[in-house]
Amino acid sequence: MLSIDTSCAHSDPNEDPQLPGSLLLTAGILIVLAEPVWLLIDKQQLSIAMLEGFKPFHFSVLLIFSLFNALLGVALLSILHFRWLQLRWRTVTWLVWTSLILSCAVTARQTGDVDAFTELLICLLVVNAMLCDCSPRWLGSLSAISIASFAWLALTRHATPMEWFTVLVGVLVAHCGQEMSIRKRHEAAAARADLEAKMVELDAAERRASQNEQNLKRIIEFAPDVIAVNRYSDGRFMLVNREFEKSFEPGNILGHTPVDKNLKMPRSVLRGVMEELVQTGIARDVEFSYRKHDGTPEHYLVSCILSELNFEKCVITFGRNISAIKEIEEKLREREAMMRKIFDDSSDPMTVVDAASNTFVNVNQAYLRFHGLTSKQSLLGQRPSGFLPRETLRRIDELLKRDGQILNREFEFPDKDGNLVPMLLSVLRMELAGGLHYVTTARDITALVRAREAALAASQAKSEFLSSMSHEIRTPMNAVLGMADLLADTELSDEQRRYLNIMVANGNVLLDLINSILDLAKIEAGRMRIEKTAFDLTDLVEKTIFTFGIRAHGKGLELAARIEPDVPTHLTGDPLRLRQVLTNLLGNAVKFTEIGEIVLEVRKSPGCIGPGDLMFTVADTGIGIPPDKLEQIFSSFEQADSSTTRKYGGSGLGLAIAKRLTELMGGQISVESELGKGSRFSFTAQFGLAPQIPSSVTEGRFSLAGYRLLVVDDHQINRLIVREMIADYGAEIDEAESGEQALKAVIEAVDHPYQIILLDMHMPRMDGLEVARQIRAAHLPIEPLIMMLSSDDVKPQIEALKEVGLDAYLIKPITRKELFEPIRRLLAEGNRGDIIDIPEGQASETSTRNTEMIRILVVDDSLDNRLLIQGYLRREPHQVDFAENGRVAVDKFVAQPYDLVFMDMQMPELDGLDATRMIRGWEKKHGMRPSSIIALTASVFDDDVKRALAAGCSAHIGKPLTKQVMLDAIHTVSCSVDARAQEIADHSDALRPFG
Repeated sequence: MLSIDTSCAHSDPNEDPQLPGSLLLTAGILIVLAEPVWLLIDKQQLSIAMLEGFKPFHFSVLLIFSLFNALLGVALLSILHFRWLQLRWRTVTWLVWTSLILSCAVTARQTGDVDAFTELLICLLVVNAMLCDCSPRWLGSLSAISIASFAWLALTRHATPMEWFTVLVGVLVAHCGQEMSIRKRHEAAAARADLEAKMVELDAAERRASQNEQNLKRIIEFAPDVIAVNRYSDGRFMLVNREFEKSFEPGNILGHTPVDKNLKMPRSVLRGVMEELVQTGIARDVEFSYRKHDGTPEHYLVSCILSELNFEKCVITFGRNISAIKEIEEKLREREAMMRKIFDDSSDPMTVVDAASNTFVNVNQAYLRFHGLTSKQSLLGQRPSGFLPRETLRRIDELLKRDGQILNREFEFPDKDGNLVPMLLSVLRMELAGGLHYVTTARDITALVRAREAALAASQAKSEFLSSMSHEIRTPMNAVLGMADLLADTELSDEQRRYLNIMVANGNVLLDLINSILDLAKIEAGRMRIEKTAFDLTDLVEKTIFTFGIRAHGKGLELAARIEPDVPTHLTGDPLRLRQVLTNLLGNAVKFTEIGEIVLEVRKSPGCIGPGDLMFTVADTGIGIPPDKLEQIFSSFEQADSSTTRKYGGSGLGLAIAKRLTELMGGQISVESELGKGSRFSFTAQFGLAPQIPSSVTEGRFSLAGYRLLVVDDHQINRLIVREMIADYGAEIDEAESGEQALKAVIEAVDHPYQIILLDMHMPRMDGLEVARQIRAAHLPIEPLIMMLSSDDVKPQIEALKEVGLDAYLIKPITRKELFEPIRRLLAEGNRGDIIDIPEGQASETSTRNTEMIRILVVDDSLDNRLLIQGYLRREPHQVDFAENGRVAVDKFVAQPYDLVFMDMQMPELDGLDATRMIRGWEKKHGMRPSSIIALTASVFDDDVKRALAAGCSAHIGKPLTKQVMLDAIHTVSCSVDARAQEIADHSDALRPFG
């Protein structure tokens, strides 16, 4: 009510100004006490006797309104204690004032005291106008209520004109006073706001100044460079930072001079700094050295400026420790001097060429000596084109444009005498002195070239020696083995045939050893080549495993091969080398295994990238390999134990060759082994995919859909192999691992019987023969086909097998064709027991063929080989002539052309290559169709074969020569003999010998 807070005079009406607590407290107390005291003292409406209880207490209107006014005072006091009322104190105060005016009006009417009411109104309005922080609307509403209350009172009490005048003047004075109060408050508020703004601005400036000072101090304090502030007048230190204290360790330095602390600059440096400060106020980048207390020298780069600090002229010094930079510069100077000395003293000619101008910037003494010059000045500024051939410069430019540099490229450069010297050139591009330059180094490799030529000559000599040795060794071996083959066709006693078999076996062992040594020599000479031809993996694996069947079964070993179903079988690669590796691993497995099994598995290589990346694994149950010998066995002429050489034989070359061949096929070989438990050799190889290759298996494919088949074998791997062979043919396949289990399955399958049973011959407790006998004795409603799978040659037991009731037998390891041919034939014929199929490869082959007679010329300088071939062909219906060298062969050919010529390549007087060229030239001269000339070589190198074909040979056969290979070649040529015979007859008059 009596608040003098002017801060809210023109505030937002929605905002509640600060609560005037002390004024509300005073007003509330006065209102509570005012009217009761007035009634008690002035009007005797409230006596002491009534208060003390001697006089009866009667309520009257005055008492009621007195109590009401007291409640209004209490309402004002309540504002100070209740948050809800404090937020609405203006509204509550206005209601209290309004109620107080009305209550006093009623009291004045009862007492008739109009003057007092008039004074009350005037006081209330004036106080609110002058002292309270109220708006014109507030005062206007109170004035209206006051006039209305006075008018109501005047109607009954007949107010005098003076009283009316007093009330109206009071209202007018109140409003005028309010206007004056508002204006004064505005002025005061504006002045106070201006003062407060200036104070805020001053405070902000002080804070900024303080903050800047603090920031400056922190910058100086924690700066990485040395900073010191010295008074200009006497040079005393005013401020130093941590880096200064850490670098110079002067102790308490403030207030002292540099001289006091022995920190002075050299006099000459100090004089120059002071002169610059006087002239420009700043001295930049002054270097000076300072020696620490321990004698260590340090170098500083100093800058000084004139400034003021605390109204005093001072010098601010900034120092940076450049000792590390100086040390680096010194090392760079030393290194540059060293590199310059290396450049100048190098025995290799070196130059530096500016890339922009293409001129020499620097050359060394070796370059000057190479060109017969004495001074660098004669070369600097000249172009390299004056010293190099144009073609050499063109090649160098092409290499630099393509690669940006040249590393050890061979060129020929002319020396001072004009002779071309072979040199290795290196050209590096680098930035020197801010520009692009080429640094060239050339090294004379005349000695290296001569050594290389000598090495190539030695390698050529080695190759020629190996080729000659191959011929010289294989030629007599060809005669030895061939004669043994012919001798085998004669009538011999048992003892003689046993001796002959021993001779053939050892001859083959010797031939294998020779082949291994020559193969290893080919690999080491880099002459081994991996071919890329299409082949069928299944056929290759089956034929390879078949060759070891007799040896494995003779030792009672189970031999099996499995190709996983997802492995592609039509590949491109070198089947000969793949078979060579497999043959070596299988041969070792059979050699070193006395009991158990040998399994060859083919699967996709783990982590393979291409579809033709395969892994081959040969696992056996043999003697095993000691752990410390696992790597040694892949070395040449090494075995795990030297004693095995005496017991098992062998040269130790097989695995070394297998390792090299595997690497040539893009793979690697490894081994896992345990003594007494066997070994597991694995190798990987990379092949390409080939289109479908027709084979006898795929051409004769048929369906077994609707047939039920039982595979009986005590070896799980054998059952798995047969299952995978038959899976694609649609048959329902069951397995049994013993004879007893097989009999039970067959008897219980009466409602859904087995039509085909594949039965292993050798099983524990009940062998295959007994199982077959009991199946036939059971008289089943549908008699199944029973095929015996045996590891032995059972031809001597054919009659016994027929008696048991077998339909066919197969010798392990079985192939797809061997398995399906008898099944297809037996199912088609419906036979039982009349025919026992002999597996493919067991039947003897006839050597005679229905071929046309042809004229054959055999050219070989070895009498033994000529006799051997004569023996091979003695029963053939062909005309065979012989020549002991190339000259005789040419003379015989031009006298009467031959349909087929077997031409040895290495012969005295005239070798096979020149003889073939002369024959081809003669044929071409006379317009003859070329005859078939087959090269006979004992060389192991592919280049020799290629030279023979390039000379005009139609084909090539390697020695030792076998009878069957010769017969196949003759049969092929005989197919076209008629056309050539007619051609020879037509040109008989024109045929003339050479010379």
